[in-house]
Amino acid sequence: LASFVCAGRAIAAVFAGRPLIDFWFLIAGAAVAAVVRGALLHLREIAGERTAAAVKQALRTRLYRHLLILGPGYLERHRTGELVASAVDGVEQLETYYGKYLPQLLVTVLAPIGILIYLWSLDPPLAVVMGVFLPLALIGPWLFRKATSSSGNWHWRAYASFAALV
Repeated sequence: LASFVCAGRAIAAVFAGRPLIDFWFLIAGAAVAAVVRGALLHLREIAGERTAAAVKQALRTRLYRHLLILGPGYLERHRTGELVASAVDGVEQLETYYGKYLPQLLVTVLAPIGILIYLWSLDPPLAVVMGVFLPLALIGPWLFRKATSSSGNWHWRAYASFAALV
């Protein structure tokens, strides 16, 4: 947001015909903000990957220990393909959730708050209108997932059955 604000104000200064000495700091601010954003994105990726790896390791350990408790008779009574699909592919899917989805969810929640604060400083009525419609934009994907969850569950059951046949 800071990069866009600085760049926008610098462009406005260019169109207003102001000399470079009046707005060079805005250009520098946009560049610094872009570099800081890149560094923060890099740190977010690293933290997401580490968190996902830790969660996957802990979950696989719990699954393995639980299978040891259930004993070999459990594996003889159930299809191992289904177990492999859950233990390998299902756990791998968590990397996307913990490594990509949750960090992006945090950004998705925090960025609009910063934008609303900035908009309030420019135009309070516009900020109020945006504040009313912003929750609708955040709730929309949740409603979509809720509406399509049954087909996702069907897909996972079909995949586990297929893996059991292979």
